[in-house]
Amino acid sequence: MDKDLVQLLFDTNAFKVAPENEPFWYASGKLGPYFINVDYFYGSKEDAQTISNEIDQILSEYKKEEAPFYLCEKIMEQYDNNEMYKKIIDKLVEYIENNFETNLIDYISGGEKRDWLFSIPVANLLGKPHITIYEDKTTVASTSDFEESTIIEYLLGKRIFHISDILIAGANFEQTWVPAINNLGAKINWALFPVDMNQKGEEKLNEIGVKAYSLLKISEELFNVAIRYNVISLPQYELLCNYIKDPDGTMRKFISSHPTFVDDTINNSQNPKIIERAKICKEKNY
Repeated sequence: MDKDLVQLLFDTNAFKVAPENEPFWYASGKLGPYFINVDYFYGSKEDAQTISNEIDQILSEYKKEEAPFYLCEKIMEQYDNNEMYKKIIDKLVEYIENNFETNLIDYISGGEKRDWLFSIPVANLLGKPHITIYEDKTTVASTSDFEESTIIEYLLGKRIFHISDILIAGANFEQTWVPAINNLGAKINWALFPVDMNQKGEEKLNEIGVKAYSLLKISEELFNVAIRYNVISLPQYELLCNYIKDPDGTMRKFISSHPTFVDDTINNSQNPKIIERAKICKEKNY
């Protein structure tokens, strides 16, 4: 396990454990007792919120083919000035250089919007052109310096290396990123994540033809470090370890003992995303 990366998890407060009886809702519609705010690797919670707001502003002010230049400008400024963020980006670049033949990679890609915090600087530093994927599947190709960008509709036969923020269940890949690239006649061959939540996302990506890699996989070893640093309590530690061994079984047990939890979330939550995730849970009978 990469000790520097584990330290970054704690230094940026990116590792978060749910309060008792209040598990987190994941994008897949499943429940879990922990969450990693990987965007905090940008420097801190405050830095992550700032860049999120800045990205929203850029997307509202500029055309889709213009936005990548301004995104790169903001993000590389943070890379030059924040030691923690620079460290995680350098680790991603180093991992690719040490484990792949970079001449086989035609493009680096990243999806709206947290992926861009990692894909844009990696493309810039590797000298690779970048594909900015929007949620509506619009794709914009940029030169590695992001000085030139254009909306593209064809990219026949090109091999794409996607850099994403975190691997959970692979829902974004299945629903958006892979179809968007397939529409171009290209293929996402590989995907790299700072963190793998260890929830069978790697298997899901393999099923849709994407080979997944990560710098850090959530495991009992990480929880051992967390309890040594007093980041989590003993009951939380036990729940986390049980969850890692049997994620679906652990959460089914929770639902069994809290039979109204899903409906209560749908009816009472003020967060549209959480409501949507609870509905997915109910529709798929998780």
